[in-house]
Amino acid sequence: MDGHWVPPAFPWYKVNVDAAVFSQLSMIGVGVIIRDHVGSVIAALSKCLPLPMDPLEAKAKAMDEATIFAWDLGVRDVIFESDSTLVCHAMENPTDALVSISTVVSGFCFRLPVFRTFQSSHVR
Repeated sequence: MDGHWVPPAFPWYKVNVDAAVFSQLSMIGVGVIIRDHVGSVIAALSKCLPLPMDPLEAKAKAMDEATIFAWDLGVRDVIFESDSTLVCHAMENPTDALVSISTVVSGFCFRLPVFRTFQSSHVR
């Protein structure tokens, strides 16, 4: 793979998710961008949350925010992309989630069935 973004097939949308930990501020930053099959940006979200978390917990919380954001925008066929293999795996197999993220994983996995179709994808 050459590392460039690949658009989804119609009628899917890609929801790219990331998080950053700002330990000195006891905050995390969450970023979400939703694009369609031609690569057009449909919507983007950026927010800081006053939650002291480790990087894995922050990635899980970012996915949680992404599922809410995508649903609120009316996106129904979704590929959620993250650079966290553990979060992507937890989306597909929530019972395998690490204890440290199991509560957040339960939250977003509870919402996933409302989407018409969804997938998770690990990206570097």
